[in-house]
Amino acid sequence: MLEKLAENLWTYKTDFRVPGLNLGGRMTIIRLHEGGLFLHSPAKLTPELSKVLMTIGNVKYIIAPNSYHHLFVGPYLQQFAQAEFWTVPQVVAKRPDLAHADIHLLPTAAAAFVGGEIMLEVVHGRAGFSEGVFLHTPSKTLIVSDLLFNLPDKGLGGFIAKYIVGGASPPRVSRFGRFAIGRESPARVSIHKIINWDFDRIILAHGEVIDHEGPAIMKEAFNYLVV
Repeated sequence: MLEKLAENLWTYKTDFRVPGLNLGGRMTIIRLHEGGLFLHSPAKLTPELSKVLMTIGNVKYIIAPNSYHHLFVGPYLQQFAQAEFWTVPQVVAKRPDLAHADIHLLPTAAAAFVGGEIMLEVVHGRAGFSEGVFLHTPSKTLIVSDLLFNLPDKGLGGFIAKYIVGGASPPRVSRFGRFAIGRESPARVSIHKIINWDFDRIILAHGEVIDHEGPAIMKEAFNYLVV
């Protein structure tokens, strides 16, 4: 389901089910000032979704932000062969079938992406965890994938989200995230930088969008790092 959140900013929500819980999935679509599209965490490409994208603009950047959100990129790279594919090294190692693509590695340090319209910080943690976190500066929107979860906290799904995933509402870092993004990891510095960016909204791949007070919510979720 396509939803417009701000000028030149949309999300596309899908189901992503694991036993007992619908984690949900969300692709973010940004139309850049020059007209090209920036796709973050691509959803399964269907004929309907393809038509929607083509009505918004031409796909220019395809982003697999971490080593989990790459499952559906193949069809995008085939259909939108002119697009640049940006990802982390772990995806390149996992997906030799994508070697034909125009692959770019996300910068390892904070950077202004696509001319400063989008900011980027790659969070490096333990156990091979790396995630590109983006800020759409015109709409003051932070975009994360598995850095933060905001799942329902009721019923069986809420139990699984809260006690197994560790990411139920209010927004939380998952159990694996707390391990990967520990006090001793380089991620601590990155999280501090991100919290100090100028944003209000947070788009998450899993769970409801956070519309307001994004920095305060991030600070609370990562209080084990920033206190």
